[in-house]
Amino acid sequence: MSKTESPEIKSQSKKKKFRYYDSYISKVLKGIGPDSGITNNAKQQLNSVIITLSQLFANRAVELTEISKKRTLSMKEIENAVKTYVEGELQNHAIEQGQKSVDLYDKYDEKEKGVSRQNKAQIIFPPSITEKFLRKFDSSTIMVTQNAPVYLASVLEYICAEILEQSINSARSQSRVRLTVRDIELSVRNDTEINKLFSNNNIIFM
Repeated sequence: MSKTESPEIKSQSKKKKFRYYDSYISKVLKGIGPDSGITNNAKQQLNSVIITLSQLFANRAVELTEISKKRTLSMKEIENAVKTYVEGELQNHAIEQGQKSVDLYDKYDEKEKGVSRQNKAQIIFPPSITEKFLRKFDSSTIMVTQNAPVYLASVLEYICAEILEQSINSARSQSRVRLTVRDIELSVRNDTEINKLFSNNNIIFM
């Protein structure tokens, strides 16, 4: 689990707790391995990892925007933030997925009302969550373009999917259908580029 604490968000409901990417991780998993499941502990820890990556990329994107003395954060700042932390083929594919999702979003017929940004971009992770990170939970005065959160959500979903896909292989080798924390940890360790991303930023599983 990441050592970074999750930002607190006040829920509209007194009892309902904001869980960030929790339910969306399960949806990504079903798209990769329909017969696979995941333990609650593994899902919570992966959720924590994605939160940490969200903070990492978003904070760097904000810094780059401030350095360039721009008033608006765009997908270009996020792309450069990803390049700061991610290397090799993982970087190439993450950026490719981010651009693809933004292209789909930008081409969507704006006349259709009531369609979410993630549906327009054909992604699972919601830009509404990544936008919170880019706006530093309303503590930043920098403006954010409509497609910047789409780009970040797509990149995070891609990295999550890569981890889950390799975790499925680990579980299947042990004749199991439910992913555990151990499966996720092994998938990270066995991927040079993901492992480097984690180790360089002190992201660990408990």
